[in-house]
Amino acid sequence: MFETSVSVAYSESNTWAKNAESSSAHAGNRVVAVGALVCPKSAIQSVRQALHRRKWLKQQGQTVTAFSPGHDWYLASRQRRLLQRIRSLEQKSESVGSALPSSSARASIAVPLTQQGEALMAVHVAPQAAVALERMCQLSRKRSRELVHELDSVEDLLATGVAEWVSGIRVRSHECTPTPIPQDAGGADAGVGCRFRFCELFAGIGGFRVGLESVGGRCVFASELDREACATYILNFGHLPSGDITEIEAADVPAHDVLCAGFPCQAFSRAGDQAGFESSIGCLFFEIIRISKAAQPKVLFLENVANLLKVEDGRAMQTVLAELRSAGYTPHHALINSRTILPQQRERLYFVAFRADLVEEAAAFCWPALPALDRHVREVLEPARDVPPEYVLSDHQFKKISESKFRCNEYPSHRLARVDGGARTLMASYKHSYHLYSEFVPAMDDAGEVLATGRPRFFTPRECARLMGFPENFVIGRSANKNHAYHQLGNAVCPPVIAAIMESICVALKLTDKRSQGNAPSSPSHVVDGSDSELCSGMVDLLHLATPAPSVLKQKFACCKPSRVMTA
Repeated sequence: MFETSVSVAYSESNTWAKNAESSSAHAGNRVVAVGALVCPKSAIQSVRQALHRRKWLKQQGQTVTAFSPGHDWYLASRQRRLLQRIRSLEQKSESVGSALPSSSARASIAVPLTQQGEALMAVHVAPQAAVALERMCQLSRKRSRELVHELDSVEDLLATGVAEWVSGIRVRSHECTPTPIPQDAGGADAGVGCRFRFCELFAGIGGFRVGLESVGGRCVFASELDREACATYILNFGHLPSGDITEIEAADVPAHDVLCAGFPCQAFSRAGDQAGFESSIGCLFFEIIRISKAAQPKVLFLENVANLLKVEDGRAMQTVLAELRSAGYTPHHALINSRTILPQQRERLYFVAFRADLVEEAAAFCWPALPALDRHVREVLEPARDVPPEYVLSDHQFKKISESKFRCNEYPSHRLARVDGGARTLMASYKHSYHLYSEFVPAMDDAGEVLATGRPRFFTPRECARLMGFPENFVIGRSANKNHAYHQLGNAVCPPVIAAIMESICVALKLTDKRSQGNAPSSPSHVVDGSDSELCSGMVDLLHLATPAPSVLKQKFACCKPSRVMTA
């Protein structure tokens, strides 16, 4: 099998390379590698099968699209490749002193493989395949005998002109007759003033959107690949995200003021492989850079796990900062723990990057000082009588936990939630890896007292949504498989934290809230006066909307103190 010396799936101006000095000392103009093999419609199965044998076929989203430059483009491209083959044969003949190819031999090389007017199709490949195919096409010009031997049918398809490699083409490229991208993702009503427009990449279930809309933002574009997350997104916002961001041309993303993204964390999380930018998932960060370079929004607002600071001895973090600067932005970053305002330990790394020309605004930005509210798990729990039996640990589940390293009876502080304290970090694998990491609610009576005996239970999806700060009216857990809700919430951002940070961004940008100019609805009755009057109103509103006991939260606001944000 053909193996390139490049282990990461990104491109640099359609050229793939790796810096030999450092595993993450990346530099240049990179995006996730994309491309397609263009072929006649009659050859689709041959191309798909060849790619499938190599595991090079695009795994998610749309795989095959129409290709519209037309038959003339294909013939011209194919003719160039055939002429290259003829010249190669001529050079080879001259080097060994043999006769040049005969006219009949040349004719056999140039036999057309398609009928005039036959439709062309683009078969899109996986990122690692795009890297290999680009490398292959570069080396094939040198007529590498070893390469020809190793690539088998894929090389044959290219060499004979049945398929043509087109680097950088995407499913949503104009040549692939894309579905038009909506210019408005729903957002606020047209009659309500818009404080700023934002674009949401790797949207998940819309945690960024909940937070940003609470401070007057309007979503103009959203992208998310996961089907279950998209189903939850459309239930709450009435808009289906545009899908895989690697399939979308940057020029098709509507103009926006803020680009927000919680880019995939699996490559940086302690629970993952920590492969950083050596992982194709980690390299999705470069899609943010690609879009931001084209759209040039005023601000980039990003989130990821705190462990990003440590991956590859800090080189991954240096790559992120260098890329943001190379895109024309001045980055700020800080570690913020949602525990100050929510009953969950959730420390995350946030980036706020101002466009380089916004010098005064970047200098004016300050991270928000969140109130220390001393929230408790008890505040988010549903009454014991209302919790369905399906959430109580079964005999099988309890046995698996008992056999694990951390057993409930021997390690209660590790496996049982402190109802009068904070919960541990909610992970996407909460239900899937319950026997290893998950925290459970101890058995309780209807009065909310912890029982000395009784089987623990899982947090319900609604309780998890409250731990994250999602409003009570946010729809979650509608899938037939309830485990999807845990996965979605574990991957989400905390909307109240997002609202607080965005308010600080708006202050730096001197953006007034147009909703307060006669168009906004009146403030909710649960927002208290006094100590929280100078806090972000969007954050305060969301916190009250995310608890079944707003009166308890109101009392905590009355005696809260601001906490210090830790800059990384």
